[in-house]
Amino acid sequence: MRIEIKDATQDAEIISKIYASSWKVAYQGIVPQRYLDELQNNFWVSAFQNWINNNLLKVKQIYEHGIPSKSIPLMHLSKIKLLITKSLLVS
Repeated sequence: MRIEIKDATQDAEIISKIYASSWKVAYQGIVPQRYLDELQNNFWVSAFQNWINNNLLKVKQIYEHGIPSKSIPLMHLSKIKLLITKSLLVS
């Protein structure tokens, strides 16, 4: 298995999809289920692209054989100095 960790500069759609998937699991029972059910995978695309383009967020994505994995990207908010790491999502 070939695994790479690369800067995710053009992957806002993938990151948004993974982020939405994580919300649907992490916030069950906290956020109304209807909201989670209706949460679109592309909800955060423009925000992530803006943050990446303006160097407010540095993102590393894990790739398996050149394909983004189903893991939460490693994100570093440049202005806030916050590092978020999450393990693999359960499908």
